[in-house]
Amino acid sequence: MNKIELPVPVGYRYLSQWKDLLNILPQSGKYIVNKVRTGCGGTTLFLESNQPCILVSPRINVLLSKHEQYPNSFLFCSVDADPITKKKEKLKSYIDACFAMTPWGQNNRIPKILVTVDSYKHVAEQLNFMGILDKYTVLVDEFQCLMSDAAFKGNVELTFLHNLQGIKSVCFLSATPILEDYLNEMDDFNDVQAYYQLVWDSSVLEQSNLLSLPYKKGESSRSICKQIIDGYRKNGYFAQKVVNNQLVQSHEVCIFLNEVKSIISAIQENKLNPNDVNVLCSQSNAGLAILRHMGVHIGELCTDPNHPQNRTFTFCTKSTFEGVDFYSDNAYTYIFSDGVLNWNKHDLIIDVPQILGRQRLASNPFRTDATLYYRIKSTTESLQEATNRIKAKEEATNRWINNYNTASDDIKKMLVEGIRNMDADKRYETNYVDVVDDTLHGGFEIKPNYLMRNMEIRDWQLSSFA
Repeated sequence: MNKIELPVPVGYRYLSQWKDLLNILPQSGKYIVNKVRTGCGGTTLFLESNQPCILVSPRINVLLSKHEQYPNSFLFCSVDADPITKKKEKLKSYIDACFAMTPWGQNNRIPKILVTVDSYKHVAEQLNFMGILDKYTVLVDEFQCLMSDAAFKGNVELTFLHNLQGIKSVCFLSATPILEDYLNEMDDFNDVQAYYQLVWDSSVLEQSNLLSLPYKKGESSRSICKQIIDGYRKNGYFAQKVVNNQLVQSHEVCIFLNEVKSIISAIQENKLNPNDVNVLCSQSNAGLAILRHMGVHIGELCTDPNHPQNRTFTFCTKSTFEGVDFYSDNAYTYIFSDGVLNWNKHDLIIDVPQILGRQRLASNPFRTDATLYYRIKSTTESLQEATNRIKAKEEATNRWINNYNTASDDIKKMLVEGIRNMDADKRYETNYVDVVDDTLHGGFEIKPNYLMRNMEIRDWQLSSFA
């Protein structure tokens, strides 16, 4: 992969200041931009440019926030009850309106479409039907989530990457991109033309202040949350420090806790006032009904950096934080990573910088401060055992695909239906075979899900160092 360093002009803090960057980046093909810094205005650069753009995000809260900031954009996602056909009709009407004739002349609004990873295929299908898909740059924000999310929606991520084939212009954007060793093992990144890494002037780089504390024997996220809340009730603040010879205090907190059940327990056991609590989690989470019944505020985000107003407690799960802007002038951050639970084993190399980058306001003296409580499940599986296990699944994948290719049409249909109907948590137990739908060309394709393979390799690496 051709790696190119791009020095950011001295004094620039935001990419939206660097208007010429879009002229430096390719006008066609696939490329990666490593922003290095979170919160530097990468998506803003594209959304405020004169290029038609499809912003694809793995997180619905990001899109909701961006849509509020850019009301002339079009939000295509499952937040409303419209069927897909109705959404497509609204998308066509939006694009037509961008270039419609008015009594004052022709509109020249640049279309900006905001869509989730799983709904991208519908947008691409509609634009392709209209014959204008090649006019759009597809901006894949926080693209490292394509691998980290594979554990619970691997087929969705792989299908999305497959449907980027043949797209004229695709930019993969992140401040914490997928490591190059993994990118080199992914077929859908083989045609990436270049990897751009931004080089910032040292004056705009900020040093984070992360306090890392392993779980003590008998501790849990619930017991630690109780300590945090009790401390706040006793002292009247979450953290304090001296800045420019003045004592400053934090009266708001962001708690990153990746299990809604634990969030519910923290609220109930500590008798938090629902009006003081905001929860950011997946809209499909089963715990939402309980939170709503409790009267807790869900999904609220302050989008006004000039007048920040927040609840005292904001709880966030992993499915929501990437790319989200938090505007607070005093919030402190706590992060919980309990790797004893396999589903909660994060790659902290990626997650911690992303979390610390969520606090956007320079006026917040605690924006780069956080306390991390962690526990990583160690593994007794040796490198050779892990290698043999993954190799066996790769060989089983190749055998399955070879058998499929030589089977009759009836048997092929049965094999495909077997994969499609398999429980999501069992699909990749013995192999990495997957079925992806080809939106633009019709039909489907059988291929290995290398996202799942790479995620398993990364999980073993994390556990082996525990």
